[in-house]
Order: sequence, then C-alpha cells, then structure tokens
Amino acid sequence: MPQVVVLQQIKAPVEKVFSFVGNVETHPRIAPFAKEVRITSPGGHKGAGTRFHQVFHDRPECDSEIKVWQPHSRIVWHNFVGGSAKPAQIISYYFEQVGGVTHVLHTVDNEAYENQTLHRGGTEENIAELGNLKRLMEE
Repeated sequence: MPQVVVLQQIKAPVEKVFSFVGNVETHPRIAPFAKEVRITSPGGHKGAGTRFHQVFHDRPECDSEIKVWQPHSRIVWHNFVGGSAKPAQIISYYFEQVGGVTHVLHTVDNEAYENQTLHRGGTEENIAELGNLKRLMEE
C-alpha cells in the first residue's frame, strides 16, 4: 500500500503525547476529517485489541482495531470499511523522546493513495492533524 508519512516535533513529554493519541476518542480534536470516535470493545479501552467506531465528515464510517500498543513508543490500528476483513487503512504512530521534545512519526497506508490527488489530500490532512496535536500538547 502507498504510504503517507508525516513527522512532527512536539515540546511535551512523550507520556503526554502518547496518552492523548492513544485515547482514540480524542481523535476528532486533532483530525479535521474525524467527526466522532467511540470505543466499542466490551470493558472499554485496553490497548491492543481495543475496537472502536469512527464517523467522518466526508467519507464512509469505519470500524477499527488497535493492533499494536507499545506504551510511549508505538500505536498501530487498522480501519475496516463495509465489514471487510481486509483493512482499508493501516494507521501508525511512532513516538521518541529526545531531550524535551517528542518526535512523532505518523504513517497512513492506503491503497487509494496510488492516486496522486488522493495521496496529496491525505498528506495535507495528516500534516494538519499533527499540527493540531502539537498545538494542543504545547499549550
């Protein structure tokens, strides 16, 4: 799958940044395309295996599952559309603390990004997302 890659440096502790991103219900606060996220797993959020439902402003809703949960280091989830067993997107966040700065590497794998127009749009959306994350974390 073609990949969007965005990097951001945030002057905040890695624990704070990881915690915010890991609380997927906060996603609409940073992602302009996200309207609502709600945990659907029985018992709520529990790291890897947590399932959640996402509603967007301009695209089909999806069901998602956190596949990788490495505290303060990495989060990966898969987005499934229309009941498919194959993920439409693979969303990854990597975190690294260097001094007083958290480096965030965010990737989105999506077959639709073979289309350059969609790839540019996805890149712009995810640059905005990490810019919003930086603003919130540095307040």
